[in-house]
Amino acid sequence: MSEKIIQWEAVQKKVFGEEKWVAKIHYGGQCSFKDIIGEVANRASAQPSEVEGVISAYLHQIRTYVMTGRSVNIDGVGTFYPNLSTKLVATPEEATVQNCLKTITVGFRPATTLRKT
Repeated sequence: MSEKIIQWEAVQKKVFGEEKWVAKIHYGGQCSFKDIIGEVANRASAQPSEVEGVISAYLHQIRTYVMTGRSVNIDGVGTFYPNLSTKLVATPEEATVQNCLKTITVGFRPATTLRKT
């Protein structure tokens, strides 16, 4: 299967009363975990069940690393990293997880190969 370049079109939008043009992506749908397993199994000449086990373990390890404060770089894809949303407090004594932490999320920085320069 050959990789497709993202398809897009220029569309006109009204912004603050002015007509402007912007690029709009033609989304090709979403791939499921099973879709990816099938494609990898075909490319690797492996059984889907074997591929599923390896990919599941790989994803588990990525989650474990990120949730323990480490970033994970996947060559050609990008870097996943932990990200905190916090609030400010007035004193060091107030700076506790219970007082400061709002949310924990996972950030993503795409590899330069995925960004158009």
